[in-house]
Amino acid sequence: MSQPVLRSETLRCYKQILKTINQVFRNDNDAIRLTYQKAREEFRKRSHLQNPDEIRESIQVGYDSAEILRRTVIQARLNERGNYEAKIQTENIDGSGK
Repeated sequence: MSQPVLRSETLRCYKQILKTINQVFRNDNDAIRLTYQKAREEFRKRSHLQNPDEIRESIQVGYDSAEILRRTVIQARLNERGNYEAKIQTENIDGSGK
């Protein structure tokens, strides 16, 4: 892959992570803000990479991280009775999203 293609794929990965963060932490602005900061920090840490193999590996780590978020994070909310409620999504059960 050429550098412009890798740059494009890196941006696509970053957008996917941000989209996943919005989905996983829907209506939790603090969690969204903090995870956005962490995502930016991780991408900036790797912005110096020049080796295409290292760039590809970092892109894969990004996609894998989005998948882990999607499959493992469950939000629970305190209800008026003092109990926590969680909506379990298909992705949390089998990871397929189907």
